[in-house]
Amino acid sequence: MDVQPAVAIGVASDQGRQRTENQDSLAIPPPGLSPKELGEKGHLYLVADGIGGHQAGKTASDLVARRVVDEYYRQPPGDVAGALRRAIRIANAEVHRWAQEPGYEKMGTTIVAAVLHGNTLTVAHVGDSRAYLISRDQVQILTRDHTWVTEQIDGGILTQEQADRHAQRHVLTRSLGARPEVLVDLIHTSLRPGDQVLLCSDGLWEAVDLPEIEAAARSGSPQQAARQLVALANEYGGPDNVTAVLVRPDLGPLSHPRPLPGMSTAGRLGQALARVLPADTRERWPLLAAAALLVVVALACALALLLGGLPDGNGAPTAASSATPGAATALPGPATTASPGPTVAATVTPTVPADVQGRVSSTLPLAMRQEPRLSGALVAYLLSSSGVTVSCGIPGDAVDGNDTWYRVTVPGGGSGYVAARWIELEGVEPVAVPACSE
Repeated sequence: MDVQPAVAIGVASDQGRQRTENQDSLAIPPPGLSPKELGEKGHLYLVADGIGGHQAGKTASDLVARRVVDEYYRQPPGDVAGALRRAIRIANAEVHRWAQEPGYEKMGTTIVAAVLHGNTLTVAHVGDSRAYLISRDQVQILTRDHTWVTEQIDGGILTQEQADRHAQRHVLTRSLGARPEVLVDLIHTSLRPGDQVLLCSDGLWEAVDLPEIEAAARSGSPQQAARQLVALANEYGGPDNVTAVLVRPDLGPLSHPRPLPGMSTAGRLGQALARVLPADTRERWPLLAAAALLVVVALACALALLLGGLPDGNGAPTAASSATPGAATALPGPATTASPGPTVAATVTPTVPADVQGRVSSTLPLAMRQEPRLSGALVAYLLSSSGVTVSCGIPGDAVDGNDTWYRVTVPGGGSGYVAARWIELEGVEPVAVPACSE
């Protein structure tokens, strides 16, 4: 069971100044979850913005909020991204069935959901509800709106300024309930101390500028900040329902500085001691590190004795003697061929680490695909500096002249292929990555 960080959260939702009902819904981890369940599955948060007249929109968003949380925590642990995607698809199918009933024909909802598992963040979304990563020095929009104007921007037909004023800026190209099946976008990233995650409906980000969102999110407690964000949206006219969920994890104990490539065992040990020792003790960490290394050496010597003795000055093994004159008695047993005792291999074959660690070096989100091709089906987007585990390399479509793709796994269990051009390996050269078996 993984140890989960302490999390402070703030939630706020309002119908706005120009709507008669609030069709937004939100969800946080159920209070009845055990520490074991939270350790295995992490903390799930979501915002859903309902679509449809009368009570249809509220019914859809409320159904999705409840269903996604129930389904996510019901599934076995080990694959955060897969469990989150499946939960959303199950909720989508249920909303779609409802949408076939009279009076619910236009029923649907957006969703943005985030799972915090350790210091790994997995975000899933459909529609135009957003997730923001608010770091100490910047704010990133993690999601990409599924709207008609976004497609026009991507195609070079509209500029962002034109899209912001376009009459069809609210037209969704993807939502829950519109079809029996739905494509869910996934984003993975690693969080650092001081990071916050904001989930919100379009009623917030359309009314409040990004600098003001950032300033409000950094002010006061998460609950105070969430209320201030909603108040700002209403202050600017409140044209839509507005919902904000602000998640502020305490990642201090979970934030481990990465050792530099080639760092010695002593360096790693010193780094670890600097993390866990009080400030007044850290001044003496070199002595403590040396003492700890002596213990390691002593244990290694004891193990070598048990396995056949320490090497002598010429490098040959010396057998560890346990015979006491006149006291040794052979135990009866099956006849065996005499053996000179434990031996040490004359040569040592270097082995490739079972798990090669790396990080996304691209400044833009990196597509992880089901195949090592640029046209391969999208699995998820990996943000800049996200950590990955590299298992093997395989030829694929060339990216900037490099046709190698890596098979990678991300924290939470998702896996796929990414262009090696955008992966920075830690402590090894690219030639150390084994080839994937066909």
